[in-house]
Amino acid sequence: MKFILASIQMNSDPKGKEESVKKACKLIKKAASKGAKVIVLPEVFNIPYSEFVGKPNDNKFLLAESIPGPTTDEIASLSKKCKIYVIVPLFEKTSENEYYDTSVLIGPKGNIVGAYRKTTIPGYPDVSCNWINTNNKIVGESLERIYFKPGNDYPVFDTEYGKLGMLICWDRHFPENWRQLSTAGADVIMVPSAVPRNDLDTIEFVTRTRAFENSLYAVMSCRPNIEDGLEYTGSSMIVDPYGKVVNSAGVNEETIVFGEIDLDEVKKQRIKYPILKDIEALNSKLSK
Repeated sequence: MKFILASIQMNSDPKGKEESVKKACKLIKKAASKGAKVIVLPEVFNIPYSEFVGKPNDNKFLLAESIPGPTTDEIASLSKKCKIYVIVPLFEKTSENEYYDTSVLIGPKGNIVGAYRKTTIPGYPDVSCNWINTNNKIVGESLERIYFKPGNDYPVFDTEYGKLGMLICWDRHFPENWRQLSTAGADVIMVPSAVPRNDLDTIEFVTRTRAFENSLYAVMSCRPNIEDGLEYTGSSMIVDPYGKVVNSAGVNEETIVFGEIDLDEVKKQRIKYPILKDIEALNSKLSK
């Protein structure tokens, strides 16, 4: 089974959320016109990530929206028209005191298939998590823990294009997060992100390592260039189950990264390197 996956590398529009969604829809249409069946947007794509860096401000909570809501409704309509899956990362509000960094999977019927809420939130109350630019200048403190509650589930969605899983940005640094999804059968794990430029090297070596050690396709969808004074990595990429980069973007451009996903290669690699079976055996020993 083969299909085309597209990772969209973009920034939000300075004119606001509605324009950001329109911008994303244009890129989604372009990706679909080139045959993409699964399309991934960057972390909280429709607002500047800088909203979560700097000083706390309760007004930032007004940027959150419900699911379903205006953004998912618009992209769902497009998904139905193009008969595609789209991963839509949002600042989600579920109640007055509950907010998440969430990725929604919208299906080809315009339906919400499900969602993943970021489980690993950077920063601690007693340890600063600073955003540092390439000149080693601290431009602000990451405030994710103020705005986002951590999720606690690792859903895998069984689709006609394989079993799809999602992580978000900081989640990627933890092998345990990937393992939750791979042992649940994920063939492809998609990681919408907004990564500081000083972490540029980690985009490739972390993604390639996680793809290889879990025998699956790993996809990064990142913000590029500079936005509101924050320098981003760009470098969105698609990596195959052997840990090889299928395709990738540069640091600065807004673009679409296309890659052919071959689910047979996932099966072949899991036979050649039966890491997941060995982990099952190891866990069985450790539990005795």
